[in-house]
Amino acid sequence: MLDTHDEKKERELPQSEQNKVIGRYSADLVVEKTVIIELKCCESLIREHQAQLFNYLKVSGLPIGLLINFRRRKLEYQRLHQSMEIDSATNPVEEPLPF
Repeated sequence: MLDTHDEKKERELPQSEQNKVIGRYSADLVVEKTVIIELKCCESLIREHQAQLFNYLKVSGLPIGLLINFRRRKLEYQRLHQSMEIDSATNPVEEPLPF
């Protein structure tokens, strides 16, 4: 059975300025050309992780990003969108893992 979802793993996002590529970002997952998912395994999500995802959103033009941290016993995640700023981003949500 074929999967009809459009997802890309480790998608490269070129950073351009004045029509010249000046760098490249590598997003963990891009789903349905709408959501960037950035996966982490760290003690907690920090502002630098948010800044990284905001850069990916800006470069890609995609509207929504998810930061997901698998390190802790409870799943930690944040939903970010382009119009937010790092300081206005919500605190991470923690949910118990099902195992």
